Amino acid sequence: MFDAGPDPNALESNSKTLGIDLSKIDFIVISHEHGDHVNGLQYVAKVRKNINVYVPAHMNILTKNWIRSLGFNVIDVYNTTILSKGVVIIGELYGPPYEQGLAIYVENRGLIIFSGCSHPGIDKISEKIFKATNISPFLVMGGFHLAGSPESKVRKVITNLLSLNTKYIAPIHCSGSLIRNILEKEYSQTFIKLHVGSKIYLDKNVIEVKN
Repeated sequence: MFDAGPDPNALESNSKTLGIDLSKIDFIVISHEHGDHVNGLQYVAKVRKNINVYVPAHMNILTKNWIRSLGFNVIDVYNTTILSKGVVIIGELYGPPYEQGLAIYVENRGLIIFSGCSHPGIDKISEKIFKATNISPFLVMGGFHLAGSPESKVRKVITNLLSLNTKYIAPIHCSGSLIRNILEKEYSQTFIKLHVGSKIYLDKNVIEVKN
């Protein structure tokens, strides 16, 4: 599980609606310390305790202690770390705050990169795992922290992601409307539109989204 959202009640409702049993998760990766990414852990603690929660090593100590108080094992992550076959935590970068990402390798496609808010920059997070693996991103998705950013910055981020041979880009959460509009109009073959409840299916080298 990657991040937990802002509200335990919303997480409970959404997971049940989607038919996802959170009592069966093996571990949790938290991108950064902000409440809209950790508060949902209160619900997870009701159905699945005593599992590892991997957090940026420099996360606020108060947030770490709060996660421990819920019954989780808090594991500090300093560097890019392999969790299991094909699953890698992208080591923390400074935003502020310190933030880490998650990458999953899909055979014959590439990396699927998940970001929380990308305070350090989604292009920098993606570049870090690309340099570590020499594998291009198949899909980069998550919050890009670009809401309210000037167009020049947004276009630079897009250019940087494409320079890694990124095939698909799916900006959500705090990404802002500008990057969505630019991608949809100018890079329609790259843009993936997602929202809460979207399901992504991989068919050969194509992504299908069902809502």
